[in-house]
Amino acid sequence: MIFGQDINGVLDVANRRTRFTKARNKNRNRPVYEKEAKLNLRNLYSFEYLLREILADSSMNEDFTNAFIANVITKGSRASLKEAKDYVRSLAKEGVLENETSDEIIQLLDRNRKYR
Repeated sequence: MIFGQDINGVLDVANRRTRFTKARNKNRNRPVYEKEAKLNLRNLYSFEYLLREILADSSMNEDFTNAFIANVITKGSRASLKEAKDYVRSLAKEGVLENETSDEIIQLLDRNRKYR
């Protein structure tokens, strides 16, 4: 007797159907999450290069530049782009960044988004 066949040589389709419907039902019970805009990590090196170019023209302290870039990338890739933009705007309000520079950084973040 071959596995999945009856004595008369007929395939036992009932077990096969239940196996597939169980798998389908498992997928139906998964919670649905809304996708958030996050930083596209495929273009990470080009994003970082462009961000460094923008910051080179600004009046930001060079010691703080590396930490700022790391914070923007971390907030953009793990949390959401909204939090990264809020971080950039908060630094602009504090006077660490100029308003023009923060607008350029926000535009760069918008160009490098992906919904995950």
